Amino acid sequence: MATALSDLPIVTSGLEFVERALTLVSPDTIEAEWLQARLIFPRRTDYGHSQEAFHHALSIARQQQAQSVEMKALVAAGCVDYHYSNHAQSLERNLQAIALAQFVNLPVEESHARYDLNHVLYAMGNLEEATLHTEAMLAAAKRTRAHIWHARTTGCQCDLKQRQKGLADRQDLY
Repeated sequence: MATALSDLPIVTSGLEFVERALTLVSPDTIEAEWLQARLIFPRRTDYGHSQEAFHHALSIARQQQAQSVEMKALVAAGCVDYHYSNHAQSLERNLQAIALAQFVNLPVEESHARYDLNHVLYAMGNLEEATLHTEAMLAAAKRTRAHIWHARTTGCQCDLKQRQKGLADRQDLY
């Protein structure tokens, strides 16, 4: 039986669309996991809800052995952690995502994880480690073929050079 377009509910946002789609799939399926992973970042304004979506997505991803969705969930949650200044948690999740990058070809997620790692490590004062992730981000950014990741890599490189220059200038004062 066909449904008329006028009978379908109006969806006003991507978040609402994903939440509606979740009601249409079985809760412990790969589809539900993928949808839960898509909810993490849009729910970032409510840390608790984003974490709930993350844990649900991660649980199903590991149960289904879906490394690509696990990586997406880790990157999204790591990004939310970074925005809430939960540096240790962001560091852990993004490093887990980077470890999965060797098994799945998700250059956007790898670039994003390395981008957040750069900022977290920079904030923690670990410029050496931040520099290593920025250098590795360039290779992933090239694989994305998206200009935004090239630009973000360049931005990270500039920030690190400025910070290193500032530290060198301060050492000259002593």
